[in-house]
Amino acid sequence: MQSIGLKKYVSRYGKTCVTNRYWLNLWSDVTRDINDNKLILFSVKNEDHVYVGVGYSEERRAIYSLTNWDGILMKWVPLEDAYYMCSVDIY
Repeated sequence: MQSIGLKKYVSRYGKTCVTNRYWLNLWSDVTRDINDNKLILFSVKNEDHVYVGVGYSEERRAIYSLTNWDGILMKWVPLEDAYYMCSVDIY
């Protein structure tokens, strides 16, 4: 997953973007970064789309994600279906 497009996008608004790839996709990494108000970017198995994770459920062990540009459609994605994950810090 390339972050070049995201970095260009946020730079238009005078912001900086740093991404950190999760090599093991650990639940502890996801929950830590969401609790630190970082976005999580990830792909989903069998889909050609990148999601933005904004929350999580311990009970479901799933990430609550935005599924379109407007941020209106949201769904739960089980951690085992997520891959190429990275945290995003915009400042």
